[in-house]
Amino acid sequence: MFVKVCGQRKECDLLETLKATPPSIGTAALDKTIDNQQAIGVIAGLYMGEGHFTITKTHGEATLTPHVGFTNADPGLIHLVCDWLDSNGIAFFMHTNSTNRIGKAGICWTIETKRIHMVKKILDLLYPYLCGNKKHQAAIVLRFVNSRLSHQHMNHTPYTDEEKNLYNERVKLRQSSETMSIPRVCKRDDIVQPSA
Repeated sequence: MFVKVCGQRKECDLLETLKATPPSIGTAALDKTIDNQQAIGVIAGLYMGEGHFTITKTHGEATLTPHVGFTNADPGLIHLVCDWLDSNGIAFFMHTNSTNRIGKAGICWTIETKRIHMVKKILDLLYPYLCGNKKHQAAIVLRFVNSRLSHQHMNHTPYTDEEKNLYNERVKLRQSSETMSIPRVCKRDDIVQPSA
């Protein structure tokens, strides 16, 4: 794999880079320090902050693909999520880019799960612990996944109207809550104080 370091393309092994970078929160695996329910709660919190639950169109707009992902620049958090996924038998892949969304230099890792059975497994584990907009996103993806899995030959079964509608619902949610939000700088006076 190649990454850009200080503007120059260099070959690197992503996992070796992660291993060489000191984690910020320690190296103990979650399942060895806290019970599984607490571990799921911690991971769900990370996914609520830096995760995504979505359905994308691929292969010339002909294929709908559900996926769950986590993006972060902190190697410690990446290790934590990878260890948790491994311990739960969830297959994933990682990729990196050298610039994050707001244009700051630095390596940012993304962990993604796209195989439909693996997406279902991770959603079944995380869903009860999610809240707010991320829970709504996950619900749409989970309904899509359950619908696809209900077909005996899902790879050769055309998408149902419900599945197409779930894709469109997820796109509308993305447009209304993620790409359309513009950060606003607030002044202290803008903060509403509760009346006494």
